[in-house]
Amino acid sequence: MKKFFVNFLVFLLALLILEGIALIINLNKYDIALNAHSNWTLKDYYSARNFYYNESNIGINGKDSTLPPVVLFGCSYTEGFGLRENETLSARLSDYTNRTVYNNGFSGSGLSLIEMILSSEEVVKALPPNAEYIIYTFINDHIRRMYTYRSWSFAQEMFPRYVKRNDGIELKYPSPSLNWLYRTFIHRTIEEYIAIYRACNSQTDEYFFRRIIKRIDDKIKNNFKQAKFVILYYDVPGYYEIIENSIKELNLNIILLNVYDFIPNIDDEKYWQEDGHPSAEAWEVIVPKLVEKLKMND
Repeated sequence: MKKFFVNFLVFLLALLILEGIALIINLNKYDIALNAHSNWTLKDYYSARNFYYNESNIGINGKDSTLPPVVLFGCSYTEGFGLRENETLSARLSDYTNRTVYNNGFSGSGLSLIEMILSSEEVVKALPPNAEYIIYTFINDHIRRMYTYRSWSFAQEMFPRYVKRNDGIELKYPSPSLNWLYRTFIHRTIEEYIAIYRACNSQTDEYFFRRIIKRIDDKIKNNFKQAKFVILYYDVPGYYEIIENSIKELNLNIILLNVYDFIPNIDDEKYWQEDGHPSAEAWEVIVPKLVEKLKMND
């Protein structure tokens, strides 16, 4: 028993040393700026994504057009992970409609980032108030991401998570100490498992999603007076019913579209990259049908 205990302590010590080395390498590799707070600035936001910061022109896919622009929200699906610049959702949409498209997709993000963006006056001011469409691409993993702090690769910081507060919810930002701790594999793994466990409870999922989507819808209405809010459901049906019921019962004027209606055989491997992200072929098929469904070229 004593030998087992000694071996266990040696194992823990070795693990902590390896974690420490990994943490030092990680901190040296990135410029750590703890900007995960509600006063996020426009420069923080775009520099985190390695985009050129220019207050007068931040459209990712810009067209010299008088047509109302489009604003995209979402994760790596929206951002265009693994695709060439002209193959992404934003590029295809801009080419097909001749509109300026603002791509706000962040790898690893979900609903919390949308609220962060819409809660920052400076970032909102840089987005077009005359946007006609706000399109959010949803995947089922966004439900799990509601419950956990998640790091993103651009700045090695964390997105906030949602927690219950009385009868409502609160967007909780990680403390600087927790932000550093999260870079260790052990803490990150535990946090992920907790999130997976929580996301297995459909009642809890629905409780959070209804309150979050209502808050986001209110912010969109306040900041984009003429915009139509569209949710593009891009996954197997798992959470479709929760979203559909939330929109109906809250009487929200949100357009819910299912990518399966655009590509019934979307499970075909040609529509997916090897790592599980949408392929260029997928957006090539989806965008014209999305535009037609929303009557964006009428």
